[in-house]
Amino acid sequence: MDKQLFQKLKLLTAEQKPLFGIMTPQHMLEHLILTLKLSQGKIQVPTIKPSPEALAIKHNIIVENEDIPKGIKAPGTNGSLLPLRFNSLEEAKAELLKAWQQFELYYFQHTEATNVHPFFGELNYEEWKSFHAKHFQHHFSQFGIDYRH
Repeated sequence: MDKQLFQKLKLLTAEQKPLFGIMTPQHMLEHLILTLKLSQGKIQVPTIKPSPEALAIKHNIIVENEDIPKGIKAPGTNGSLLPLRFNSLEEAKAELLKAWQQFELYYFQHTEATNVHPFFGELNYEEWKSFHAKHFQHHFSQFGIDYRH
């Protein structure tokens, strides 16, 4: 995914406007960075027992490979944008690549690890990897970029 991510990041510019949602390109990248850190346990969230609805959505996204619905709100947010953490889109792109490499390294070193997703509960490496692929596709599609190809 490193090469694919690198190629897709080249298509993203600071001037792009979202086709849906409120994120700017940099907000989107910073959101994906936070999710990658979450999947490694670098950001702790309380362990939850997923609702039957959450388990059904998890199954559809992770097992059945369905797209994440447009308009869905990130768990634990009020629908507003977080302050930007990086100085530029280019810096956020570099940090996203670094966060992806750290994700892969973490699960290479901790093959049995699970970490809490705030909506789906505990996920293992394969589940996180599947989720990230769908999550990246969802957010890159906000800017007209097909992440699947």
